[in-house]
Amino acid sequence: MLAAATPVPDVPKHVKLRDGDRPFWDGIVRARTRDEWSAPDLVVAAQLARCQHDIENESASLDTEGSVIENNRGTPVMNPRHAVLEQLAR
Repeated sequence: MLAAATPVPDVPKHVKLRDGDRPFWDGIVRARTRDEWSAPDLVVAAQLARCQHDIENESASLDTEGSVIENNRGTPVMNPRHAVLEQLAR
């Protein structure tokens, strides 16, 4: 119960989270107790939060645009967001 009542760790001062990254940060850092987080772990957690937010943004755009789009010549091609999502997932 004490661990649940303990606030989540702060984002390191030298790491920037964007507005939409915060929910992912909160979920990630709640996966461990506060005393289990080292300074380098928190940097990686912030990077993961940014990446997860990017995945959600790209997925939403892909849902709107569709998997197949037309290139400048009017030829149907796979939406390049698929490649972006694959890179983010790695």
